[in-house]
Amino acid sequence: IRDRNRDEVRCTWELRCEAAEPVTFLFGSEWNLGLLRDQTNLVPETGVASPCRPEPLSPRERLVLEVPVFGARLAWQFDQPCGVWIHEVATVSQSETGFELNYQGHLVLPFWEVFLQPGEEAHLGLVFSLARR
Repeated sequence: IRDRNRDEVRCTWELRCEAAEPVTFLFGSEWNLGLLRDQTNLVPETGVASPCRPEPLSPRERLVLEVPVFGARLAWQFDQPCGVWIHEVATVSQSETGFELNYQGHLVLPFWEVFLQPGEEAHLGLVFSLARR
């Protein structure tokens, strides 16, 4: 849901267990972004921004990435704490000199561990915002 008065998008999910037994699973939302390699910074809750590296991040309620060359700040605010995986996306091509790895962008994957009893529901959500300086 996009609010026309704000530069943000709200995403919500409703999950319901229709199984006869309890279920446990990971639920994630995949964001593929055409960012710049080595020019995208992870902004921690406190401290100084550092280069965004492929790594799993500890559970958090907020994730902020900066791309200084674009003057852009991307932020995800999660309704509930979640883990986040960040990875570069690349393709492999063959050239006269051999195989080449070509950077395509970044994958940002917030995920929640969900435990549901039969008939139980879980409600998950996030707000994504883009700010330019």
